[in-house]
Amino acid sequence: MRGQAFGNGLWGGCTLWLIGGGLRPRHLVPLLFVLSIVGLGILGLFWWPFWMLLALEMLVYLVAGSAMALKAARSGGTSAFLVFLAFFQLHVSYGLGTLWGFVTAPLKFGLPCRGGPAVFGPTEPGKG
Repeated sequence: MRGQAFGNGLWGGCTLWLIGGGLRPRHLVPLLFVLSIVGLGILGLFWWPFWMLLALEMLVYLVAGSAMALKAARSGGTSAFLVFLAFFQLHVSYGLGTLWGFVTAPLKFGLPCRGGPAVFGPTEPGKG
């Protein structure tokens, strides 16, 4: 499960690098989640209020994730705690995969072609 989420995130990062789009904003939420955890944790070493922001973020995730896990567990007849752990693992794995995709895409694919649909063919008749 974690491997698949990481791979999905990885190719999301590569897609954004190659064509500059193709994903919905919701695909970037796990990346922002991972970056905020790491960033606030590091910044908290230098200024303690960042620790408070990190604690607030974790509390919001805990409350929202628990509510969704309870809903999913009721409909699926399983443990809400296990569903919450699965949610957390999926979000972190997908976010790390997206980050790794951004880091490795330039090495795999070189410079991006930021032409949008033109990457796949001409956008106007007679062009390309």
